[in-house]
Amino acid sequence: MATAITTPVTVEQFVCLDLPEGREWELHDGEIVDMGEPSPKHRRIQRQISRILERLFPNADVLFEYGFRIEKSVRSADVGVVISKDRVSDDLLEGAPELVVEVLSPSNTVKALKEYRRLCFANGTQVFLTVDSDDQTVQVHVKGETDGHTYGAKEQISIELFGATITVAVAEIFG
Repeated sequence: MATAITTPVTVEQFVCLDLPEGREWELHDGEIVDMGEPSPKHRRIQRQISRILERLFPNADVLFEYGFRIEKSVRSADVGVVISKDRVSDDLLEGAPELVVEVLSPSNTVKALKEYRRLCFANGTQVFLTVDSDDQTVQVHVKGETDGHTYGAKEQISIELFGATITVAVAEIFG
């Protein structure tokens, strides 16, 4: 018999749960959230971005569906880059990755994406990328700057992070 959880769940309880596989699960302020099953296209883009970032940041930890803990929440970056590996405990990163990449899905709302970006910036993120495969654009937000910049398929993204400036062709992400 299945048991419904009706009270807030702690991070410690959440990480011990045996949740159904094949879906992505997060904890938002004590509430378990089913993030759904990413499409094969979504996964391919995540892998491609991970490969690019591993090449550009060879001394960093680059993972997709990178789980991180913030207060009463466990979130995950579609792709995350972390240089300070000492923040990893119990398979979760304490605070948000320094670089977060969110690959848009049909379930993303503008409001939820803005809230997620604010949460990440408040907890360690320096650069936040939003990747839109429909129009092959990448929006780059840098902590402390008011507006992001959107790069098209024929443009190059220039990012300053970890004391280095890296350049990525947007077309390489979708190639």
